[in-house]
Amino acid sequence: MDLLHVALTSSSEDRADGFYVDLLGLKKAEPKVLAAEISRAIFGIGHELTVINYTGGAAHFEVFVCRAAPTPAGHIEHACIAVENLPEFLRRCEKVQVEIIRVPKGESLITFIKDADGNLFEIKEKQEGPAAVALAALLPGGVGFARGGQVGEKGKDTLHESP
Repeated sequence: MDLLHVALTSSSEDRADGFYVDLLGLKKAEPKVLAAEISRAIFGIGHELTVINYTGGAAHFEVFVCRAAPTPAGHIEHACIAVENLPEFLRRCEKVQVEIIRVPKGESLITFIKDADGNLFEIKEKQEGPAAVALAALLPGGVGFARGGQVGEKGKDTLHESP
């Protein structure tokens, strides 16, 4: 099985561009419109929706622009992405004022960020080799995690010590 895309919402195209293009460095496709009848049949939303695809490498986010983006308290839906250099990525997040959430888990920290619309992203540093892939497949990525404040301290993520 292959994961083809992750669909999330944003309250505006500008906010989506700021996060997916400016922070994550993804390429933006031309926005498309999902007809109201299709939106109603699939999502129970009775109006047209703008849909924007952001891609890069194996990442593909399908972002639905909803003026009133749903932000349920305590949601656990999230996407997990791997970055080349976790400390550098977190510095970029701080620079553009993206919320960083670090939660202790045993001797390590689980790292999440939250975009301006409340979508959660678990952040891991890319690992090399088949052992890292096997380890990542065995670890529960964010199981039982809910929204919360920043806790813990910089230093470790789920898989390894950060420099």
